[in-house]
Amino acid sequence: MKKIITIIALAFFSHTSMAQNAVSVGTDIGLLRNFAKEQKFWSLGQTLVGNLHFAPKHSGYLLFTYFIPGKFSNEFTAVARDAATNPQQVQYRVNSSWALREFSVGYKYFFLGRFDAETGLNIYGQAGLGLMFAKAENNAVLDTVLYAPAPRPLIGSNKFNRLNLDLAIGGEVPLGGSIFIYSDLRTWINTSSYPSAVFHNEENATFPLMLHLGVRLLFSNW
Repeated sequence: MKKIITIIALAFFSHTSMAQNAVSVGTDIGLLRNFAKEQKFWSLGQTLVGNLHFAPKHSGYLLFTYFIPGKFSNEFTAVARDAATNPQQVQYRVNSSWALREFSVGYKYFFLGRFDAETGLNIYGQAGLGLMFAKAENNAVLDTVLYAPAPRPLIGSNKFNRLNLDLAIGGEVPLGGSIFIYSDLRTWINTSSYPSAVFHNEENATFPLMLHLGVRLLFSNW
């Protein structure tokens, strides 16, 4: 799927450079909530997006989203390395920080209105393929000489990535002069899965819901 995303992105840029289609660029701020079990956190981020408008209701998009590290914690049990150690088990807390980044390419359709509407409300949906890059850091206070930590999560820093199906629905209003204010609700659905020692819970490591608010600038027939 990584090759598919690359091919679509190259086709997007190639079509943009050759055809006389309208294009627009936008940026927004976003609030993310990850709902994955034992890995729930809030994070703020920003998106940079480019749109290639093939027809009044049909567009392609490229976007890059990044979020500041979101923090969460859970308790785990460490077992004594020596039978003479008392107590034989202790509880310790792992404090984690995840920084999420994603590149996505896909299709945008206007259910109501059109990309260049001068008045009224536009309602649109988006669907695309995304590649998420994440950096995870786990910290804990534990005497590892006396106690062996749980096999998961691994204490320290590591990276993981995911291939996602990206979905969104939103609305926008024109302000005049080819400026639009938009807001949308997005999610990432994992299409790939593999274990990682940094996870507190390997099932649905990321299940985010994101609310974004931003501005889009339209450039016609560039």
